[in-house]
Order: sequence, then C-alpha cells, then structure tokens
Amino acid sequence: LPLIDQSEIESDKKGLRTSWTRQDPFGVAGLEVQVGLDIVEDTAQQKLALTDRVWVPPMEYTSTAPFLQASLDIGPVTITAGVREEDGELQVDDYVTVWNRDRRPVAGGKLSYSETLPNVGLIWRLPMGFSVFGAYGKGFTLPNVGIPLRNQQCNNDTSEAGPPFGGTQPDGCPNDPLQTVEGILDLQAVVSDNTEFGFNWRGARGSFGGSYYMSDSDFGSTLFVDPVLQDLNLARRPVEIEGYELTGEYRVTDDIRLSALYSHTEGMTRGSNCPAPPAACPLNREMGIFDINPDKFGMTVNWRFSEAGDVTVSSTTLFDRDINVGNPAGGEEHTNGYTLVDFSVNHQVGKGTMTLGVENALDKFYILSWNQVDFFRNYFAGRGRVVSLIYTIDL
Repeated sequence: LPLIDQSEIESDKKGLRTSWTRQDPFGVAGLEVQVGLDIVEDTAQQKLALTDRVWVPPMEYTSTAPFLQASLDIGPVTITAGVREEDGELQVDDYVTVWNRDRRPVAGGKLSYSETLPNVGLIWRLPMGFSVFGAYGKGFTLPNVGIPLRNQQCNNDTSEAGPPFGGTQPDGCPNDPLQTVEGILDLQAVVSDNTEFGFNWRGARGSFGGSYYMSDSDFGSTLFVDPVLQDLNLARRPVEIEGYELTGEYRVTDDIRLSALYSHTEGMTRGSNCPAPPAACPLNREMGIFDINPDKFGMTVNWRFSEAGDVTVSSTTLFDRDINVGNPAGGEEHTNGYTLVDFSVNHQVGKGTMTLGVENALDKFYILSWNQVDFFRNYFAGRGRVVSLIYTIDL
C-alpha cells in the first residue's frame, strides 16, 4: 500500500527595522532623506508529520540590509532615488533526502548573498487633476529553497521518477560524489529588473488610474509539476513578466462610493525542449498558476448610512484561463474562475467600533485556482461562509 503522509512547516521569524528621516537637510527645501537598516532572521524546516521524517532540513537565513532613500520636490515634479545593500547568508545542516529521492546524503554549509539594489522614480503632477509616474528598481529575493533541497537524488538513476515503489532502492548514492549545499545552483538568488509607469486622475466625484509593469530576470524562478512524480519542482530559467492594472472610483452621493479594479498579468519562460544552447532558446512557455495569477476583477460598494456606521459589499472575480494549449514546450494548464462576495458592517458602540464581517457571504463552493492543476490530488476547496464579530477600542 502507498504511504500517505502530510508535511508541516516549522518556522520562526524575527526582524527589526530602524530608520531616521530628515526634512530639508542641508537647507535644501523640498528634500527628504531617510536612512535605515533592516535585520531579518528566519529559521525553518519541513517535516512529514505522520512519520516524523525530515523533508526539508533545518535552515537559517539571516540578512542585514542598510538602505538610503531620498525624495525631492521641484514644483509639480517629485523625484525619488535610493539604494539598498542586501547582505544575507543561508545556513543548512547536513541531511538525507527521503526514500523516493534515493536517500541521498547532502553535506550542509553556508551560502552568501550580496546585491546592490538601486531604485529611481518620478511623479509629475499635471493640470486638470492628472499625474503621470514612472519607476525603476532592482529586486532581490530567494527562490523556494525547500524544493531543490528536498528533491536532490542520485545522478546514476536515469529515470525521472526514480526507482519504482517496491523496486530496488539505492541508499546513499554510492556511485555519485557527495552533494553539497554550496553545489546546488538552484539556491542562487533571483535578481530582477522592475519597471513601472502609469497615470492617475482625480476629480470632484471620482478618480481613475492605470499602470503597466515589467519584470525580467536572466536567472529567474518558476514552479511546475513533475508529470511522473506529480511533485512540485523548481526550474531556474529566464523569465519575463508583464501586466497592467486599472482602478477607478466614483461617488454616487456623498455617502455612497463605488470602486473597481481590474488586473492582468502574464509571464514567459523557457521550455525544457529546446535543442539549441540555452542562450539561443526563446522564451516559449507561458508561466502557470504557481507563478502568475489569472485575470482578476474586484468591485466594492460602500454606504455610510450615518456618522457612526457604514456598510461595505465587495466581490472578487478570478477568470478562467487556458495556457500552453498544444505548446511543444509543455505546460498546458486549465483553471476555472469563481466569484466571491464579502460583506461587512461597522458601527460605533461606546468608545469602540463593532464590526460584523461575512466572508464568502453566498457560501460558494470552489476549488482554489492553484489546486486545479494535476498535483497529487491536492484539490483543496476554499473556505465556506465565515462570520466574525469584532469589537475594537482605540486607546
């Protein structure tokens, strides 16, 4: 009989942010300077709860990141610029992978990360309530490091799925050199170039705006499901992501406000079927639900029925999506959308505020978008109707 288990993540996060801000330093009117420091310590491991096996070994990530940010107002124009120095270290203990990953021993160690992250932006306020903006920034993040750590297996096993259940199982990869944490290339950081520009307009009874953004990385991170093991894998390939967002608000009366949002994101990466050298391969595979959300439309109605209270009704719609249909690079994926409605009432009671909230007010049954792909029967449904009553006092 197959062994059924459930993973659990044990995590402990600590952090500190300190900053100092000065207006009009050096006697320069309209200038603001902020200097600060971020410190993070994150320890985690992933275990298989029923059999008490280590799936992702204990690991600790520490980061120290000083930053400097400045903004300058010159008439209708605001210019911002800054820099952040990311300096991190990932410490992983020695460990052995689980049975269907060949019980491969991996020597622990330390990986260091260091990156300088500049940013610059501009806002230009135009007549008649319009403004335009643009920004560029270099981004830094770690990939999902647990996946490449837990998926290490013997190189002398040529099958994608490893030895079949009930077959002969290698133990310790005797024909392979010892794998080390420092030798796992997939643990390298994801560094991206991010650009955004757009516009906003604000009038007496409404506003609207739009933005377009692009993000690309030469050594990006994308997730996919292994078709044999039905296990989640990480691929380090170039990625290009772009999208746009539209927002709007209209005051029907002084007490009734309507707002809406529509967002669209798409991403491309390289398939694994390119016979040419990697640098010559095109980005020919659409990124799926583990990386890119489907199109989303949200709408909110707020009614302030008195000075002491208001009612909000909101809906969020995720649309259907079909990608990579017939694509030789693979990655075909189909997800069905759904609409959820939420409701809340706030009313002042004494010195505090009473809030009645109803999530998924129509009690809709739905399968989460990222659970609709073929992923080892992880068809998790979303939560049904949830009612909460909260009383808040501001001291």
